[in-house]
Amino acid sequence: MVIAKFFLNNAEYVAIECEDINSTDDLVLWADWVKIFFISKSDKTKLFHDYPGEALHLFKVALSQVLNAKVDCGYLQNYDIGFLYNDYNREEPLFIQDQRHKNKFVTSSLFESTGDYTVSTWLYQNEQEELIFEVTPNYPWTYRDPDPDEHFIEYEEWMKNYKPLVKRVLSPEVVKQWTKQLDELYAKVKENDERLRCKGPGCQECLKQNSK
Repeated sequence: MVIAKFFLNNAEYVAIECEDINSTDDLVLWADWVKIFFISKSDKTKLFHDYPGEALHLFKVALSQVLNAKVDCGYLQNYDIGFLYNDYNREEPLFIQDQRHKNKFVTSSLFESTGDYTVSTWLYQNEQEELIFEVTPNYPWTYRDPDPDEHFIEYEEWMKNYKPLVKRVLSPEVVKQWTKQLDELYAKVKENDERLRCKGPGCQECLKQNSK
């Protein structure tokens, strides 16, 4: 089921979904699994797959940072954040020579696509003080070898066609609405935890409740 929708505009939104429950009354922080998608009229891209507790925490931190503390993204003047992040993960000389940028990735990152590592999602304020939501592709073979039937592309060749999958400017009102929605959802899930006596990841009480 769809737990929540965070609209970027009239046609696009970020959705939190959980297949294991029938109501938000059953959602707890550390027993269920949620998936987060970017959804448009023509596409549905998975951004994240993990416990609700991890997803909501990352979302809350990113929203707080983008509203209350401008992330210094001056290093994006000549290159896209996803372009640089791929170089960073590959330890390419264009970017890795300046280790100070590692902290900037931490403070501007929203979600990493857990498991398959296909995309990264970013929420940051640029030098023009615009609030940016961005989804960028990751080089498929940074952390794994190609499968036998895959069409393998060398990193340098793959990067020639690099471009962000999604890049949108958000209004402050949209980010404030997301924050309000997220605070309400987090409070609801914490209330469920207390009601179901959740003990954290792998909680047997929650697993027993969800199996009924």
